[in-house]
Amino acid sequence: MKPTPSLAYQEFDRRFLNASYSWPERKDGVPLELLDKLDPAEKQRAGEALISRLSTGDSWPARGLGHLRSQNALGPLRGLLPKAKGSVRAAIALAIWQIDGDPQMADELLALSRSDYTDDSHSAKTFTMIDIIYCLAYLSSEAVTKRLEELTQSKNYLISYNARRAIKLRNTGRL
Repeated sequence: MKPTPSLAYQEFDRRFLNASYSWPERKDGVPLELLDKLDPAEKQRAGEALISRLSTGDSWPARGLGHLRSQNALGPLRGLLPKAKGSVRAAIALAIWQIDGDPQMADELLALSRSDYTDDSHSAKTFTMIDIIYCLAYLSSEAVTKRLEELTQSKNYLISYNARRAIKLRNTGRL
């Protein structure tokens, strides 16, 4: 008989794993703090559940797997990376980097920050760029710092604001 999940796992299941793809449930970003509340066995179970939900349509499973440093997720993440685009591709690249420190993933994120860049604040690419900026902020290298600083000078206010905010969060250890 399966043990009853802890309250922490139940909250993870409700607010992370089964969150609908809607603004009210996702407006505050990925609730990674829920993963920190799980015991080791529940983290393993959460990792398995997140691997089963990996897709090119949702960045949250990849973000969770990276946060958990799930070695079991590396193969599926690497397999999904070439098929993914935009925010999901950035989340997958970040997850791979978080799990095994692959320097190619920093190059991947930097390339995305250039190919998905736009000065048009009305473009959907603006929101993709914001996701990419926050993924970049987890990495510490001269090239990443330079790119984030470049983005603070963007004519697109949302991009420049979020680049400044990401640098500040990174520098204060609040990512």
